[in-house]
Amino acid sequence: MMWRRIILLIAVPLLASTARADSTQDRTDTVVRGLLGQDAEVATVGYRLVTANAARCTAGFVESGLTLGTLAQYDVPYRAAAARVLGMTDRPTVELVVPQSVAEQAGIKSGDVLIAADGLPFVSSPPSAKASFAPVEAAMDTLDKALADARATLTIDRAGQQMTIDLVGAPACRSRFQISIDELDAFGTDTIWVKLSSQMVDFAGTPDALAAVMAHELAHNVLGHRKAGIDARARRAQELAADRLAPYLMAAAGYDQAAAVALWRRFKAKHLGGLFTSPTYPGWGQRVTAIAAEVARIADLRARGEPILPPPDLRPR
Repeated sequence: MMWRRIILLIAVPLLASTARADSTQDRTDTVVRGLLGQDAEVATVGYRLVTANAARCTAGFVESGLTLGTLAQYDVPYRAAAARVLGMTDRPTVELVVPQSVAEQAGIKSGDVLIAADGLPFVSSPPSAKASFAPVEAAMDTLDKALADARATLTIDRAGQQMTIDLVGAPACRSRFQISIDELDAFGTDTIWVKLSSQMVDFAGTPDALAAVMAHELAHNVLGHRKAGIDARARRAQELAADRLAPYLMAAAGYDQAAAVALWRRFKAKHLGGLFTSPTYPGWGQRVTAIAAEVARIADLRARGEPILPPPDLRPR
C-alpha cells in the first residue's frame, strides 16, 4: 500500500492553470488526471526502491503496491471529478495499483472499495468542508495491521459486488512517499514519510531521475538519520552520506545511477532553490563529486562481477 501512499492526495488549484479545457468539468477532470499521473510515477518508483532494498533496512514493514484515497482528501471543487475519474467514494478506494506489485498479482483493481481487512473494518469518512488526508492515513493503518503477518484477506466492493481477495505483502523498507504542492524540493520528516513536491516530480522528468530524488531521501531512512537534535555539521555529514548511498539503492531497484549525477548537475545549472541552498547542506561541487565517485565505483564492481554493495561506512549499523 503506498502511497501513499500513499501518495497523495489533495487536489488543489495549482495545476488548474495548465488545464485549458472548455468547461469546469473538463478542467477539474484534467487536474485530477494530472495528479493521478504524478501519483502513478511516484508510487511505481517508490515501490521498486523500498522492496528492492528491503534487506538493507533495519526497519521494515510489508508493502502492497496500493495507492488509496477517499473523497475527503480532495478540495470541494474537485470531489466530483475524483468520483468520475478515479471512482473515489467516502470509503477507502483504490486509486491505483502499481504494475507488477503484489497487489496487482492478487487481482486488486483501481476503483475497488475496501470494506474490511482480516475482519478489521475500513471506516467510511464523509468529506467535510476542508480537505483532509487523515481518512487515508487511517485506512493505511488498518491495512498495515492486517498485513503485519504479511498476509491479509481483503473484503472489497467492485462495481456493487462484494468479494474477498487474499493479499500477500512484500517485505520493504519502512518508508512512504507523499506528493505535496510546494516549492521545488524533497525532504524527510523524521518519520517513515518522505515528501516531494509536484514541481520536483515534473523537474525530474524520467523514472531514473525521479528515482535519484527518492533514493536520496530513502537513504536517510535506511541510515537512520534524524533532523532533530543535531547541529549543522552533523546535518551536512548526513546529507553527504545520503548522496553517496542513493546510487546503490537505485542500482538495487534497476535504475540508472548515472541519472543522479545528471539530475543534480541540471538542478545546479538552473540555479534552482530549495534542496541544496541551506547552510546545513554541503556545497554543490562536493555533493556531485561524491555521487559521481560512487557511480564510478558501482560501474567498477559490476565490470568485475562483484556484488554491488556500498562501502562499510554507508551500511546501517
